[in-house]
Amino acid sequence: MGLAEGRCQAEIAQELGISQPAVSKRLQRIRRLARGILEEWG
Repeated sequence: MGLAEGRCQAEIAQELGISQPAVSKRLQRIRRLARGILEEWG
């Protein structure tokens, strides 16, 4: 389930029972965390 499978944020939100803006905010947080991890690894 998710963007990697070609789903849009609205579809993900509906499946999870949350709003599209909530999905967007969670994705921003995930990207920020991933960026930090990748920077640590060099």
